[in-house]
Amino acid sequence: MIRVLLIAALCATGAGDGEGRGGLFIVGGGARPPALMRAALEAAGWQPGDTVAFVPWASEEPEESVQYSAESFAAAGCSTVRGIAFPPTEEDLELLGRTKLIWFGGGDQTRLLAASRSAGLDPVWRAALDRGALLGGTSAGAAVMSATALTGDQRRAAEYSASYGSILTDNALYTDGFGLLDALGFRAVVDQHFIARSRFDRALTALADRPGYEVWGIDEATAVWVHPGRCGGAPCTVAEVVGDGQIVRFHVPEAAPAPRDSLVRLTGVRLDLLAAGDTVAVIPGRAP
Repeated sequence: MIRVLLIAALCATGAGDGEGRGGLFIVGGGARPPALMRAALEAAGWQPGDTVAFVPWASEEPEESVQYSAESFAAAGCSTVRGIAFPPTEEDLELLGRTKLIWFGGGDQTRLLAASRSAGLDPVWRAALDRGALLGGTSAGAAVMSATALTGDQRRAAEYSASYGSILTDNALYTDGFGLLDALGFRAVVDQHFIARSRFDRALTALADRPGYEVWGIDEATAVWVHPGRCGGAPCTVAEVVGDGQIVRFHVPEAAPAPRDSLVRLTGVRLDLLAAGDTVAVIPGRAP
């Protein structure tokens, strides 16, 4: 009962009008150079002595995941990382209610989502965003940021593959993500390890399967920092590329014709290839 009350209190504290809204730091997996992790700490407003809350639930080996992430943050100058247990303790919940940076580790996004829902913590992530925290994640921890998360599995293939090898209807499997990217105004499906694993087939499939959604293909050692900004004097949300690699942004296509067979058809597909310093902005009520 105490734990339930703590979670309810965290959500109530975080609720607001969005004026203090935080941001997201979405990493495409792979190496995490110190410069990239320092950028995340700076984006969070981290100061020496602040504790990073690390959520290792996507991993089959959470203790090893905590250790690896702690080493990555230590190389960037932060030696205060606490792994969040499953189920979380009262001390864990207290930290989640005040930390400036919550980080989701890699592994299996479906495992992470299932654990979060079992613990009843989905509203806590949104409350943290609303109170001004930065929520970051890599690989599986990146895939869960949107309302729609690619699982990587396929209906038409029995075994998992790093990419689909085809662009087919009724094939890709999705699950509900945390919806944090949507809360900041961007409707985009996130895919990770994108260029390194040549996942263009996954992106084009998602464009057809999820009308109205862009796809952001984030490569390794690269991040998208999503944060509040000003655009021509008006409040807006900015997505800025950080790191060593590139982002492939697939715009909503002009049309996705009704399927006639198992082959996906799209027209008017446009993409941007973005690198460090490039930005995309969205003003509330307008498409990006």
